[in-house]
Amino acid sequence: MGGRQLRRSRSISLRDLERLLFVLLLIGIVVAVLVLIFTGQEITPGNEGLYRFTFAIAAALIAFTLGGAVGLSWNFGGVAIRAGGAIAAFIIMIMWAPDLLSKVGIPRIELAAVNSVDFRSVVDPKTADWEASDVAITLESVSFASVTPTDLPAHLTSETINLAWGNQRYIFKPAWIVDLRKHSSGSGWLGEKGNWEPGVIEPNGLLNRSVMFVPYPRASLSWDKFILAMEADSLKDDVEIGYQALVSGYTLTWKCKLPIAAIKIQLAKARLSRKGLLPRYFEPTWVVDGMARAYLGSVLSMPLTA
Repeated sequence: MGGRQLRRSRSISLRDLERLLFVLLLIGIVVAVLVLIFTGQEITPGNEGLYRFTFAIAAALIAFTLGGAVGLSWNFGGVAIRAGGAIAAFIIMIMWAPDLLSKVGIPRIELAAVNSVDFRSVVDPKTADWEASDVAITLESVSFASVTPTDLPAHLTSETINLAWGNQRYIFKPAWIVDLRKHSSGSGWLGEKGNWEPGVIEPNGLLNRSVMFVPYPRASLSWDKFILAMEADSLKDDVEIGYQALVSGYTLTWKCKLPIAAIKIQLAKARLSRKGLLPRYFEPTWVVDGMARAYLGSVLSMPLTA
């Protein structure tokens, strides 16, 4: 009798432990989904299946941990197939959950324009050791336009620049939104600026701003190293800039090539005006070929003029 009660108590404890683990997993799933929602990671065709599967698992866990039962049955020529409990809840959720994308639609966003590129040191040249500060790359007046509006806005959630020449490759991450008129946090060498933050593109709306990027990781490309590399006699090809923006689950790209010969001419003039000292900044001039537009996933190329 005592052995039977002991086995029964162990069985109950094991069942309670399983339920506790499933409840913790369910809480983890709910928290993960809430984080995705509140960080602007909308449902897209690429991740809709993952969302449905996650919610289906959550429904199955709820059916397992809560009392009561749910069941499904199919009859094919006299052969009956039945599913009950957690399995039935999983099938119901993954097969018959509402298709949110077909109901609401997805905003279609285009990268309307990138007006120019600005290179300079992060630290003001009036300070000591400014030459060894990071390179700052600013994309001026980056414009995103909603071309297929829905009831939902689109969210610009991340931006990245890849800078390359020869066998050198560098990654830049956004640090500030510059040339702001409101909520600015500073002024001076970098102009008015505010901390970088995600942007919202309303239906029929336009998002336009200038963003300053710095090397990632920091201190991986200093200003003096960059200028000396651009002026090196062995450097003959182009400097390539690749820009990527993640908007509502889609990647918008923009690429351009800066001829080294044109950069050398510009830097030589800057050194002459500085009486041989290290240039402080340079801003290439751009000419737009045709309509300056890049649609989802396409590339816009804008050549540098000397």
